Amino acid sequence: MEWIHTEGIQKKLLAGIIFFNLLDIIFTLLVVNLGFAVEANPFMLEILEINEIFFAGIKLSLVSLCVFLLWRLREYRVARISTFFCFLTYGCLMTYHIFGIAISVRLFFTGNI
Repeated sequence: MEWIHTEGIQKKLLAGIIFFNLLDIIFTLLVVNLGFAVEANPFMLEILEINEIFFAGIKLSLVSLCVFLLWRLREYRVARISTFFCFLTYGCLMTYHIFGIAISVRLFFTGNI
């Protein structure tokens, strides 16, 4: 995994994490508002019940702070590996969202909901 140690790769992975976070916010609000799902994180569920904009702002702020910290600590191996695994985890979450939305749409249009 030596390729993970280059600064260019780190920038791309961290940008991907922020992009995935934005998609996660959009997908979460979509499926929650359609009634297909609930927010799984109890802390974020409390915030989502207060206000959707507040939810999005908090989520974007927290992930952006973590990305900033990973960037500042990029010279440490543990930060580079953590960046990769955060990106990988968000990638899996995006697959889950897309799969769930596809199933929900199919069930909706076939009249099974």
